[in-house]
Amino acid sequence: MLAKLAGRIARGAPVVASLGEFDDVLDEGGAYVSPDLGGKNAAVSAQGAELGKQVAKILLVERDIDLRDFDILNLSRDFETTFVVNELDPKLWFNIVRDESEIKYATTQLVLDYKDLQDAIGGEPVETAVASPEKERKIKQEVLDIFYDADLLRLRGRQFLGRACWLFSQGRGFVKLAPVEAIEADARSHQEWIDRAKPVLAQSKSGSVDCFTLLQHGQAS
Repeated sequence: MLAKLAGRIARGAPVVASLGEFDDVLDEGGAYVSPDLGGKNAAVSAQGAELGKQVAKILLVERDIDLRDFDILNLSRDFETTFVVNELDPKLWFNIVRDESEIKYATTQLVLDYKDLQDAIGGEPVETAVASPEKERKIKQEVLDIFYDADLLRLRGRQFLGRACWLFSQGRGFVKLAPVEAIEADARSHQEWIDRAKPVLAQSKSGSVDCFTLLQHGQAS
């Protein structure tokens, strides 16, 4: 099972590294927090010409990141027909499956979000589209939808990989481990989870790389 776990980590690391492109957009003007929770950074509040620049960046990210690649972030397929599923702590198993489900949800929604954004732009140059108050309103809503789903993807993607790396770092005894709250507890935002999990992940290693470095937080690919 360690070999399968190592394989998932090795193949998943470059996929998670690509999330750095979302970091650049989401965390403009400070760490992104959902508007529903009071987030007001530059990414959330952009209007007019700034919104147009933001849309241009989002369309570049759409081109650069193949959302289908995130399907590799799946451990349950490796574990569910083995003894691990019966031995692993139930909370850890639940959270692994939850992360996989929410990664799948986020990637599916982002495909739809991108299409809705293109529909809102309506085939015009972006700077022309945002000059129309009605189109600007529609574009803004689609951008916020993309941000919500992209933020969910980066949180669950990094949580999944960080946990997998931490499990691997413990060797063959990983099936007996109890959950670590720094990795597993709910977080109000992606940044809150990063700050809380970093000390634990930085002390765990997969090969020669520590588990926090593996997440490539804030580093665009």
